[in-house]
Amino acid sequence: MLNAFNSRLLSASIVLACASLNTQASELAVCENGIAQLSASPELYKLCPGFYVGGGLGVASLKPRINGTNEVLDSGTSFVVPNLLLGYDINEHWSVEANYVNQGEATFKSGAAIGYDYFGISGLYYFPHNLLGFSGYLRAGVGSLNTSLNHGRDDNGVFNLEQLNSAQITLGAGGEYRWQNDWSARIEALAIDKDSQQLTLNVVKRFGRDYTPPPKPVVLPPPPPPAPVVEVPIVIPQPVCKELKALFDQIFFKTASAELTTESLSVLQKVATALKPFPTIALQVSAHTDAQGSDEYNLGLSDRRAASVVNYLSSQGVGKLTAKGFGESKPVADNKTAEGRAKNRRVELAAEAGKLCE
Repeated sequence: MLNAFNSRLLSASIVLACASLNTQASELAVCENGIAQLSASPELYKLCPGFYVGGGLGVASLKPRINGTNEVLDSGTSFVVPNLLLGYDINEHWSVEANYVNQGEATFKSGAAIGYDYFGISGLYYFPHNLLGFSGYLRAGVGSLNTSLNHGRDDNGVFNLEQLNSAQITLGAGGEYRWQNDWSARIEALAIDKDSQQLTLNVVKRFGRDYTPPPKPVVLPPPPPPAPVVEVPIVIPQPVCKELKALFDQIFFKTASAELTTESLSVLQKVATALKPFPTIALQVSAHTDAQGSDEYNLGLSDRRAASVVNYLSSQGVGKLTAKGFGESKPVADNKTAEGRAKNRRVELAAEAGKLCE
């Protein structure tokens, strides 16, 4: 008997496992118990597995196995107290459940009473599903039905009882209504082989079938079009050049001499400071005289005066200087007046290329 029980139990387990593997899937749900499940239905929690417990009471119709014809059954109907169950929802259609039932006792006219206890494991198939609302289900499984002589004959005679303690096939059907809070009410008819039938009303509480819906995909806005590439022309800075032609109207020499006065040295000192940032520029110092005296004398005097200015500026760190005397050949005013002659006695500084570039 034990081998038959184990064989039937193994067969039932294989059937349930195959049914679970054949469940189609497309979406992911993370259940309260941390198990990730796939579901083809938008009601994702339907595939969240979880345990449940329940209990109830009812009535049973008992059919004792007795030997001989002297015993007469008085009542084969008794109360089922309690009917306990522990189950596990595999998915929205399949569950596996263990039951313990105390089916009460059958009594005989002789005063004898036989007690019935059942423990079994069953697979349940729900249709359309075991979710919220009403659903039906079918049950099939195996278990052990135990009988015992609770009370002997009133006349102390021998009661011939065929003691049961073996594997029994269990078949049943029922309906269940489930509320939002995972409580449900169940009514069920159950047949345990040919030895007993029962009708029970049960209350069931499920655990762990809540779920966290998968996050909705975040739709990012399309990236903005790339900004047009603006080619910035490379501008090579040009040197800043200034026209350089300075007239030193405050450069004075002693009369008929190339010797600079003290006031002139102060002016030339400022000129030297201004020219030091341009050490590579070639500069020309030009000296001019009025028309008094001979042309030859005035030309020589202007050469000496230009050289005197160059020598001083060179001593102050100004480089690339040349001296040129023009005598009275380039007057800028009338030599017939004292004012005009004063303007003609002048010293000029100019870049040889015409411009002074930074």
